[in-house]
Amino acid sequence: MAKPVLKWAGGKTVILKEIEKRLNNIETSNACFYDVFAGGASVTIKFHDRFMKCVINDTNKELKHVYDSIKNTPSKLMLLLDIHAENHSHDYFYKIRVSDRDLTYEQLSEVEKAARTIYLNKTCYNGLYRVNSKGQFNVPLGRQKNISIYDKDNIEVLSSIFQKIDILNKDFSVVLKECKAGDIVYIDPPYDKINNLSFVEYNVSRFDEFDQERLKREIDELTEKGVYVIASNSYTENTAKLYKEYIDEHSIIKVKRSIASKNASRLPVEEILIDNIEKVKKNASKN
Repeated sequence: MAKPVLKWAGGKTVILKEIEKRLNNIETSNACFYDVFAGGASVTIKFHDRFMKCVINDTNKELKHVYDSIKNTPSKLMLLLDIHAENHSHDYFYKIRVSDRDLTYEQLSEVEKAARTIYLNKTCYNGLYRVNSKGQFNVPLGRQKNISIYDKDNIEVLSSIFQKIDILNKDFSVVLKECKAGDIVYIDPPYDKINNLSFVEYNVSRFDEFDQERLKREIDELTEKGVYVIASNSYTENTAKLYKEYIDEHSIIKVKRSIASKNASRLPVEEILIDNIEKVKKNASKN
């Protein structure tokens, strides 16, 4: 079975069964599936074959480089990853890490940028993707002695899967305008902050309270339009208020996250996994 090629903060592998429960209540075979904050793309990779078409989107352009390269030039990508693996060392890691500080970085090809992202993700501390205010990768070298940068069979399977997937790098609101009644959207934005342990440093631009409210309005519009929505977020005072009409006894789940550097920060936390499935079906029955 194919699996994500990157480790990503907030990845959904741990709640795929909960998402599947929601999908089992929807007719999916003729629907287009939109994963508008794709991240590691675990949801699309797991459920892609249920849908007529899939679209993955993320505002992180490095992710688009990775997925486009897996889709279009997997052999070249693996060749470059082999070169990174052969040269891996403390000094080499930091040489590759700081390459995005150089003006020549933009002259690199898409597949070269993709190979860099995968290499750093697999060798940095705890597989964390984090950037500074200038969008420069700033995670230190990890402690692992033996590295495994990629799985050849997995990349080949992903390349086959991605042939039928559109890969975008746009604001979520632009992508959601394409959705039609009966389509299905999975929404996994940077989470609403709980405390200082919350992590939102995926991009230069931060996803703030205004964006959370903007997203809620989009979900309401999709519901009226007849588009099915499944959405994840942290369970906070703010999200409880924003999504009060969508939250029921099944919406609050406990999830153990593994991206934090301290074990004390990896305790199960409460998240919400909401959907509008019954609302859409009820509205459809009225028409």
